[in-house]
Amino acid sequence: MSDISDIFISYAREDRPRVQRLAEVLKNCGWSVWWDRDLVAGPRFRDVIEEQLKSARCVVVVWSTHATKRDWVLDEAQEAKEHGKLVAVRIDDVDLPLGFRGLETADLVGWEGDPAQPEFRRLVGGAESLIGRAPGHLPPPAGQLGKLSDLLQKVTFPAAKATASSIAVVVVVGIAVYAWYAVIDRGGPLKVAVMEFPEAPELSAADALILRSTRARLNSILSNIGAPELEVTSSELMDAKCEKLKQIPCAQELGIHKMISGEMSTSDSGVSLEVRVVDVARHFGRLERSFAHAESRKGLDKLQKQAAEDLLEWFHVKLTPEKTKLLANNFAKGTSQDYTDMLDTFPVAEEGKPTSLRPASPEISESVAWGIAIARAQEAPSSEEKARIIELLRQYQEALKAKSPERCAELQVEMTDPQRDKLQRYFDNAEGLSVEIKISDADIAVEGNEAVATFTRTDKFKEIPTGRDVQLEVRLSSLLTKQDGRWKIRGLKKPS
Repeated sequence: MSDISDIFISYAREDRPRVQRLAEVLKNCGWSVWWDRDLVAGPRFRDVIEEQLKSARCVVVVWSTHATKRDWVLDEAQEAKEHGKLVAVRIDDVDLPLGFRGLETADLVGWEGDPAQPEFRRLVGGAESLIGRAPGHLPPPAGQLGKLSDLLQKVTFPAAKATASSIAVVVVVGIAVYAWYAVIDRGGPLKVAVMEFPEAPELSAADALILRSTRARLNSILSNIGAPELEVTSSELMDAKCEKLKQIPCAQELGIHKMISGEMSTSDSGVSLEVRVVDVARHFGRLERSFAHAESRKGLDKLQKQAAEDLLEWFHVKLTPEKTKLLANNFAKGTSQDYTDMLDTFPVAEEGKPTSLRPASPEISESVAWGIAIARAQEAPSSEEKARIIELLRQYQEALKAKSPERCAELQVEMTDPQRDKLQRYFDNAEGLSVEIKISDADIAVEGNEAVATFTRTDKFKEIPTGRDVQLEVRLSSLLTKQDGRWKIRGLKKPS
């Protein structure tokens, strides 16, 4: 058995010159690094690499244009991920392979070997937490040197001689400075944030809605479970803040301690959900814990509930009987087909629709309507316009409750025959239909005669053929158009 290395570097051979620079800087940190495959020869080539991969305390995977296409890099990355010792680095501006896109990745595109560079320090923080030993030779991050020197300059001693007491003060100050720099003392509640879950291209529109619903449910449970030890940052604040920043710097700027991300994959047989806890306070983005569960498409509520229970247990939240009941009552009970049926009842606004369904204001393009206005309009809605839009949402809610396609059609710019048929089938299948559009959390943005209303809709009913209880919850954005002084629903954009 070969000597155990602190770090195993997985990379594509074409990237050898750049990886060599990374390996040398990591070695200069005082860690042992195994990376040079060219030194391995003979029939035991694969065995030696496998031994090093399994025994290394930390595996640094270097993603690049070449690495994303190499089977051995994918295999080694998966092995490291499964054993909880993966630290990912990107040296080219490329999309990561499926299964790794939701993981925090240090961005070393264009890196020239500076050990004080913030993204390299994120890599070091992740490696340190896995290796269990701090780097031996590493300068403080950019901007910290001034703070440290300023603090030390405030400690002055007589010039004549250093007394025992003055030396003791230097030691104490040194320890305090190190503690200030190396450890973040959060005190008070643990600040967590549920980030936006990336939507894989292969997800159907209904599955994408389920993924968004999962994020909303996790955020709601963590917020409302009544745990004083948790402080949950709102999704709206995170999305607004992270629009221009990457997730890790965004979370750090907001003082978040733990960031929750996730990824969902689907197949004909079922759905798999992986939820990750990322430490952004102490270890600059280290993957702290990962929970993965799989269920049939009829067990989506179980999948979400398991994820919430995993997080609450990891954050040491004790579940009392009251909290357990709250947890059980706060998850949707529906299949992927249920979400598909619900989605099919909406009018859909997409690029390339006929002119009659395009924005009324010619200067507003589809990209503006869905790219800018959907997130944050430049023009805040007046209280009068906001009240009119809220009233439209209330009327829409009542029309759905009344199971009336005719009343729904009056509130839309247009209702096609296929939509009317699907809406009627949905109503016919739902006994005791209860519909709630949560006005309190609706976000409204206005651009001239166009507006976007983002809201949460919850449907509860008993499925007539089976007697099954169904509860569906989605958060959607509806594009509205003002016609003859009245706001109407133009359509929803299906998740891409």
